[in-house]
Amino acid sequence: MIFSLEDYEYYVCCGRTDMRKGAYSLAAIVQHELQLDVFSNTLFLFCGSAHKVLKMLFWDKNGFVLYQKRLQKGTFAWPKDEQEAKQITYDDIQRLLQGEDVFRRIPVLRSHYLL
Repeated sequence: MIFSLEDYEYYVCCGRTDMRKGAYSLAAIVQHELQLDVFSNTLFLFCGSAHKVLKMLFWDKNGFVLYQKRLQKGTFAWPKDEQEAKQITYDDIQRLLQGEDVFRRIPVLRSHYLL
């Protein structure tokens, strides 16, 4: 990665997000629905309805950065509402990107491949 995740605060956007949305549409969700400053030193996480796609949005000095991770197998564990969500840390972000369930602290079952 060309930036350090440690330098940001993190917000989880609960529920389902239309993954067809780009950076400007997701920024509008942050500003109008969440009523947060999208230009702050904050990284916003979104997940689609099938829980296979995760998007991370943040402002980087002169423009939006939008990262997307799509799982080939399995799904992301994602909070349905604010009660399941919590403030997450840098370590949680790293584990989430590896496919672990950081919201309920239950490890995600992984498929074992036989060669």
